[in-house]
Amino acid sequence: MIVRGVMVVVSVAAIAWIGVWLHSARLEARAIELATPVAGRAPTPAQLAEAQDLLVRAREHNADTRPIVLEAQLAAFSGRPAAAIPLLQEVVKREPDNVLAWRLLAQLARGRDLRLAALAERRLREISPPVNAGP
Repeated sequence: MIVRGVMVVVSVAAIAWIGVWLHSARLEARAIELATPVAGRAPTPAQLAEAQDLLVRAREHNADTRPIVLEAQLAAFSGRPAAAIPLLQEVVKREPDNVLAWRLLAQLARGRDLRLAALAERRLREISPPVNAGP
């Protein structure tokens, strides 16, 4: 009887987790759709604001850092790199081997924070060393 109870609790938790993940994935997909240029036309400021709101909502109850990285990319590419840097710092603190976050952080910190740019570039070389093409 106890085993059945445990199985029910685990099943309910798994279903809830899947539901949260699906909801987050849908919010991310909609945000990407809104922020992507269509037929050469840039997204409007309202679309960018809605995309950011969707990504913030996608982060709620979600341990995945993907929505945070997407929000940082959105901030960077919509002319708000200063807003992207703290988001990326949060990601690399949680996931020290996140190559995408370190790469974007290095790019955004250049010209703004030389110490941070150097740190990010050094860490990026550690976790993703350059590949030599050969002699």
